[in-house]
Amino acid sequence: MKQGDRLIHEPSGRTYHKMYKPPKVAYKDDVTGEDLIQRHDDTLESVKKRLEQFNSYAFPLLDLYKKMGILYEIPSPSSDIGYIKMHEELNLLTEKLRKKTQ
Repeated sequence: MKQGDRLIHEPSGRTYHKMYKPPKVAYKDDVTGEDLIQRHDDTLESVKKRLEQFNSYAFPLLDLYKKMGILYEIPSPSSDIGYIKMHEELNLLTEKLRKKTQ
């Protein structure tokens, strides 16, 4: 999980990630050597809670859109592939909408 492992140097706004972009010295800013913090709302527990809340709103909407026939799903095995597929599909959908309005 990317959230929950983020560290911040408050004065500059520089961000680090414990796994993907760790500071050279644990919990210290690479530039100033000052302490890094983890925001109180960026812990694993708070991220899980926000995700649960999001899902409680999002899934009923997805069900509604599916019933209305306006849900467009793009399956993807990874975010890299998903982004490319989403970009391609949105271009095709945009083109179809343009043709309908002309």
